[in-house]
Amino acid sequence: MSSWLIDDRRPVKTQVLPGEISQKMISIYLRVCRHMRGGA
Repeated sequence: MSSWLIDDRRPVKTQVLPGEISQKMISIYLRVCRHMRGGA
């Protein structure tokens, strides 16, 4: 989950596009929403 944070610190090791980060954030957000709803 926090792997993108480490990647953000080291742009030389792995260049992550803003779109990729957005997709990861959205996927995590959807997981939290489903979990809070009780959909597991």
